Amino acid sequence: MTDINTEEVKTQKKQWKDYNKWLEDSEFIYNTKFEDKYYLESLCHHLSNFIKNVPIPVLCDYSERFKSIYFSVGEEKNNFPLTIDISYYDYITLVKRWLYQFYPRYEILIDTGLDDNEILKLVREQGYNLNDALLETKKVPEVGVIEKEIRKEDQFIININGVKTVRITGNKKPLLLKDFMKELRGIKDQQERKNYILDNSREFSIISSYERVIRINYQGSQMLSFFEVNFPDLKEYKLKEVEPYIYEWKNYLIKFSSATLKQDCLKYYQERREKK
Repeated sequence: MTDINTEEVKTQKKQWKDYNKWLEDSEFIYNTKFEDKYYLESLCHHLSNFIKNVPIPVLCDYSERFKSIYFSVGEEKNNFPLTIDISYYDYITLVKRWLYQFYPRYEILIDTGLDDNEILKLVREQGYNLNDALLETKKVPEVGVIEKEIRKEDQFIININGVKTVRITGNKKPLLLKDFMKELRGIKDQQERKNYILDNSREFSIISSYERVIRINYQGSQMLSFFEVNFPDLKEYKLKEVEPYIYEWKNYLIKFSSATLKQDCLKYYQERREKK
C-alpha cells in the first residue's frame, strides 16, 4: 500500500489530462476494431468521469492488440480486458479495486475503550473492579483514505474506518487542493500524515451511511459477471429472495430475466459461499 512519489506525480500531472482525452473522443473510438463501439463509447465516457475525480494521476491507454485498457499509476501498470459481457459499472469496480491501493492514506494505531464483552471478561476472568475495567483501553488500527477529489470546490472525500466526510482544504487560511495533495504526498510518517490532513482542512459535511437501493436487471452474461465482480464486496451479506425472480443483496435489488440465468447466478453464489 504505497502512494506514487512526488516526482512521479509532477511528471504525470502534466500528461494525464491530455493523454486521457481519447476516452471522450468518439472518432478515435469508432476507428477501433472493437466489436461493439456503442458499448465502448459508453464505457469510456463513464471511465473518463471516474478518472477525473480519483485522488491520484492515472494514465489510460487503449490496446487494440490485447483488446484491453491499460491503467498506469507511476511505474505501476495493469490492464483490464474489454468485453461486452461486463457492465460499465462493474468494469469500473474492478479498476477502482486495483487503484485503491495507491490512494493517499494514513494508517496508525489509536487508543479506544473496551466493548461490553471485553469489560465483562476482565471482571469475570481477571478479577477487575468494574470501574477499573471501564477505564481500560486497547489499541486499534485507524485507516484514513482519501477516496475522491472535488477539484472545482477544493474539497476531498476521506474515509476513516468506514466513516466518510467531505473536507475543504485550508483551515486558518485558504489552500488549493492541488497544493494540499502535493504537500501530503511528501509526508512519509503516518501520524504526521493524519495531523497534516486534519490541520490543513476542515470538515464540510458527513456522508450519510444510508445506501440507496441500486436496481440490477442485467441480461445474460452481464448478470453473471455482476455476481463474479461484486462477490468480494458483498460476501458478508446474504442473498435474499424478495419474490420470484427478484432478490435482495445488501443494497442491490436484482431482477432475473429467466429461470436459467437465476439458476446459474445462484449456483455461483452458493459455490463461492461454500468456499469461504
